[in-house]
Amino acid sequence: MSSPAIEITNLKVSTPGHPILKGIDFTLQKGEIHCIVGESGSGKSTFASCLLGMTDKELFQRSDRFSLLGLDARYLTEREWQTIRGKKIALVPQNPVWGFHPYRKTGSQILEALSLTNPEYANRNKVIGLLKSVHLHDPKRAFDSLPGNLSGGERQRILILLAVYSGAQIIVADEPTAALDPISETGVLKLLLEFRKEKGLSLIFITHEISIVRAIADTISILYQGNWTEILSRSKSGELVPRSEYGKKLFEHGS
Repeated sequence: MSSPAIEITNLKVSTPGHPILKGIDFTLQKGEIHCIVGESGSGKSTFASCLLGMTDKELFQRSDRFSLLGLDARYLTEREWQTIRGKKIALVPQNPVWGFHPYRKTGSQILEALSLTNPEYANRNKVIGLLKSVHLHDPKRAFDSLPGNLSGGERQRILILLAVYSGAQIIVADEPTAALDPISETGVLKLLLEFRKEKGLSLIFITHEISIVRAIADTISILYQGNWTEILSRSKSGELVPRSEYGKKLFEHGS
C-alpha cells in the first residue's frame, strides 16, 4: 500500500494561553476526497493554513509528525515551502476575489502564475485553450478582462485551473463555493470533481455545507473547538453516518 499523501500526528496550534488546534491527527490517502466540516471558529481555516505552510507567525505550531508527500514538513524553511506551495499542494480560496490583483488583466496574471509553475502552458493561445476547458463562455474576453469584470464563478474556475495546472498533487479547497450563487456553486464543484478524477488528485474540501459533504466525501473529519469529534468513512452501501452527538447535529441541521 502506498504511503499517504499527508500524515499528521498531534498537531497543536495556539496563541499564548489559548489553544486553537488541540492535538490533531490527520491522514489523507492519495486520490481521496476528505471533507472537513465544523462551525465557524472551530479551527478549519487554521488547519488549512498549516497544511500550506502559511500559519500566522504570531501562532505557535508543533506536531510529532507532519509528512507531506514524503517530506518532513516540520522542518521546511519558508524558501522550501515556496517550492512546494502552489506546485505540489495548492489552494482554492473561499473568495475568488483574493486570488487576483484588481488592476491587472486576468490573462497577464495567469501567464505569470503558469510561468512559475508550468511554463509549457505560459502563452496566450494555450491559456485561452485552458479557459475554454473550464467552460468559460468567452475565453478571449476573460483573458483580456480585469478580474472585476468577471463573475465570481468565472474567477473561481480560473483559480481551480491554476491550482490543477500547477502540477499540484493535493488541492486544498477552503469553502470554495461559499461566495457563489447556487448555479455557479454547482458548476464550480462539478469542475473540481472532474479535474480530481481526471488527474488522480487528492482533495481536501473544507465546508459547512452538509449537502456537499454527503455528495462527494470519501472520508470526513468533524472539527469542534479545535478537536476532531470523529472521522467518518463512507460505508460499502454509500452511507455516511455520524456517531457523535455533534456530528449528528451537523448532519441533521447543517452548521
